[in-house]
Amino acid sequence: MNQKHLDLLPFELAFYDIYLDGYDPLKTIRDFWTHYSIYECHEHIKEVYESFVMKSDYIDVNDQNKKYEFFIVLLRLMIAYFMVHYRKIKIDDLKLLFADSSDTIDTDFMIRKRIHEFFDRVNKQF
Repeated sequence: MNQKHLDLLPFELAFYDIYLDGYDPLKTIRDFWTHYSIYECHEHIKEVYESFVMKSDYIDVNDQNKKYEFFIVLLRLMIAYFMVHYRKIKIDDLKLLFADSSDTIDTDFMIRKRIHEFFDRVNKQF
């Protein structure tokens, strides 16, 4: 198998995890949010988007491997959320430990809300 197809294999295998004995989409969700902060998600996605748009030739192999792993885990998270909704699994009582503290998350949300409100006001003036 050539390297291109070998690199895509984990993405394909993510769809088959749901058939493993003991597969628990809630555990996948819990594990993701324990390991990744919303800020890290934003940064990884932004960097990949920027490199795609700017078509950067510079490749940091370590960083590229982290992003590759992140996108595989992100795909598994999306599949887990899909399975929760598809199978109508109750998620209300799921206890999550987040990679960031609640204070950090609240502060980030508050800052982003203020930025949104500012631009919303500016937008309404025009």
